[in-house]
This record gives sequence, structure tokens and C-alpha cells, in this order.
Amino acid sequence: MRNTDIRLLTATMLTALVLTGCAASSASDQTEMIPDASAASAEASSEETEVQGYVGVDFATTDVYGEPVGTEIFTENKVTVVNVWGTYCGPCIGEMPDLQNWYTVEQSKDSGVMIVGIPYDVDASTVDEAIDILRDQGVTYPNLLVDDGLYEMFIKDITVVPTTYIVDSNGNIVAGPIEGAYIDFYHDEVLAYLDE
Repeated sequence: MRNTDIRLLTATMLTALVLTGCAASSASDQTEMIPDASAASAEASSEETEVQGYVGVDFATTDVYGEPVGTEIFTENKVTVVNVWGTYCGPCIGEMPDLQNWYTVEQSKDSGVMIVGIPYDVDASTVDEAIDILRDQGVTYPNLLVDDGLYEMFIKDITVVPTTYIVDSNGNIVAGPIEGAYIDFYHDEVLAYLDE
């Protein structure tokens, strides 16, 4: 390849990354955040969360508003779309209205499809920034604070946000990680899973 071709290819790849996702913090940065998030939900974490047939990582945390949430968010639904996002990430925030619209449609149909956000870069002491973003975007689907279980299942290996997973009612990741803001692809993966 000529140098011009290589530069053009490199520029195209960088543009695609910028338009679809943002670099995530290093795992060591995330590890430092985990104790605070776990402390915020220490009471919920001490409760037994084992559910028969559930094979995913157990967790007991709170949503960004302080309401307790655990593995039932998966077990009570046929499939859950888990969207990991960052407060600094334009593509993450940009896809929220589409995720909200999808959530609203699925809830009105009582289809068994749930959408959940995880703002991975906040904890109980910095949650106000995430709440402000969610309110500005009109988001009503649950957004969970990271605890040790959610970190283990979804956060520890991500390098880009948004990163999205499709999880069945037993806690199995059935699609993902899907890196970047590709809501049509998430939707197709959910439909494919439900059609099986």
C-alpha cells in the first residue's frame, strides 16, 4: 500500500471509533471505584441473591436513585439489554433517546425485554452527574451502580463505551460484548434470541 492509502485507512478507522464509541478507563481505575459503589449498597449486598436456575454472577446493588436492584432484573425478564456507558462519552449519551424509545415500546407490549444502563464511571459519591445526564435525555429505564458482581460480569474487560450485552433470564450473556453505539444491531440480536 502507498503511504497515502495507509493514512486514509488510518483516518477512516479513527473516525469510526470516535463516532461509535469512547475509550474506557483502565481496569485499575475501575477497581479503585468498586469499593465505593459496593459500600453504597452494603446492606443490599449482604442479602442472599441466589435464584434457582440463575448462572450469572450474583449482584445486589442500587440504581442511581438508591433503589435496591439484584439478579431479579434478569430473572424477571426473557432478555435484558445491558448498556455500559460513560458520563464523558458523546456516543453513549447520543444513543440514550433511542434506547429510551425502545424501552418504552417494550414495556407497553409487556414483551419481557428489559433495558438497563450501567454508568461505569460513577459511584455513590459522583452519581449526580449521571442523574443529570439521564434526566436531560429523558431516560426512565433502570441505571445501576457498579458493584463487585456487575464489575465481574460486565465491566472488567471493556475497552470502549458504550459496550452492550444481551443477557437471558438465567444470567447467560447470549450476545456481546457489542462495542459502539449500534442500537439497530442490539435490536436485531434481541429479536434473533427471542426467535430461537
